[in-house]
Amino acid sequence: MVNPAGIDIHPMTLEINFKIPFMREFLLLHGVVDASKSACLMTLGKGSGQAILLAVGGAQESLLARPGTYDIVSRGGCKVQLSSAVSSAVAGKRGVRSGR
Repeated sequence: MVNPAGIDIHPMTLEINFKIPFMREFLLLHGVVDASKSACLMTLGKGSGQAILLAVGGAQESLLARPGTYDIVSRGGCKVQLSSAVSSAVAGKRGVRSGR
């Protein structure tokens, strides 16, 4: 998926989603990549104009859900960003607290 600014955006999902019949082809057709650390680094290492799209939240975060807050437990995306020395943009809602 390429946006008007010429940035090639790669949405990411869990590896298990690539094991579902016909789902794998659909995901690959739309440029979706496995959300592993190695896949993130490989995608970002393709050169300038590459971006990954990670949606935070999961089982741990859903158990911590409270009205008006959004607690992020995993910080894996930050580690990938720091180890690959790329710029990052974080989109979220007000009241986000990081870490536990």
